[in-house]
Amino acid sequence: MALWYKCCPPFFGSKLFHMTNSYTIAFTYFVENGKMKVDLVADVDEHHSDTWYHVKNLRTTKSGIRQILPDVQLKKVKGTWVHKDSERETDLSRAIGAALDASREPGTGDHPGE
Repeated sequence: MALWYKCCPPFFGSKLFHMTNSYTIAFTYFVENGKMKVDLVADVDEHHSDTWYHVKNLRTTKSGIRQILPDVQLKKVKGTWVHKDSERETDLSRAIGAALDASREPGTGDHPGE
């Protein structure tokens, strides 16, 4: 479900921002050059002003309670998932990006891309 917000001066000018509900992704993150596999779950907010993703509450699928990695902000640049601040690709951005791509395939959830 999408929501539209009109932002007013002095904070954002008078732009129209499109926000979506959060959704959850699940993915496998390989650490130590693939020696260890961690199954993770995360909540995602897609921001449409510049199309970037706030990935938060990264937790293991086994405990699912406590966040084990800090929030990340990602965007796709020329087909590559990168961190929004550094614009660099990492193993984590690739793993999360693959899950984001998979979640956007038709019939996989109630969020943009359907």
